[in-house]
Order: sequence, then structure tokens, then C-alpha cells
Amino acid sequence: MRYEILLERGGFIAEADSICINPVDELFTEDKAYSVYEHEFLRGGLMTPFLASPPGNIAVDHMIKMIENQDPREMGEPYLSTGNYLVGKVVMMHPNDTVALPSYTFNPTHLTGVKYSGMGKVYSEQYFTSGAGGYGKEKL
Repeated sequence: MRYEILLERGGFIAEADSICINPVDELFTEDKAYSVYEHEFLRGGLMTPFLASPPGNIAVDHMIKMIENQDPREMGEPYLSTGNYLVGKVVMMHPNDTVALPSYTFNPTHLTGVKYSGMGKVYSEQYFTSGAGGYGKEKL
């Protein structure tokens, strides 16, 4: 649904398992869809689901069509069929319609425990609940 909402209405949709640290308005300055690397060096091709977009973005529309064309019986893990892996593919296919933010902006601590220690501004802390097997457990 997040992709359909972004396509129709635009805006920003935070990850359900993240906590805001700084306002994000200053990040979204271009008329493009925004994602963030899960981690550039550990899992470089994976991107978080699109976080922000103007209405009618071509990359978001393409993402929806790619999901619609999948056989539900063969979709596999969500990160492959509708999430991080698929978003990474769409971002590579639409470099003029997307912005890939550095991982530390929204994922300063990777699910493996690797922590960002640079000077770049951090906007949220991501808890990777589904990737860390945290649903059904006390995590936050």
C-alpha cells in the first residue's frame, strides 16, 4: 500500500519500526522518489522501501507494476519481492527519478550491529524488526 499511497498522494512514510531523531523535511529537496541504502558496504544492493516521493513518480509506478506482475505463489521473502532488493533494482533502473540516501541518514546502526560513527546528520534509528526476527518479541 505504501507505494500506491506515494504514487497517488506523494509525501513521506516512515518505517514502522523506526524512531525519528531529526525532522526530515530538509532531505526531500528534489522532485524524486527517495530511498536509503540498508548499508552500502555490508549489503550494498539493498535499499529500504521508498520513504518519500512526489505524486506520479515514474520509479514508484514501475515498482508497483513489477509487484503486480509477480506470481503470488512465487514471491518469496518480502525483502526480495516487494522490499529492499526490489527497491534497489528499481533505483538502478531509474537514476533520474530517484535519490539514494546514505545508510546512516536512516539506518545508523545496521541489523548486524555495525554502527555509523561519522559526522553526517542522522534522521532516524531503524530497528530492523522483521530482518532481526523481532516481531512477536519485545524489541524497543
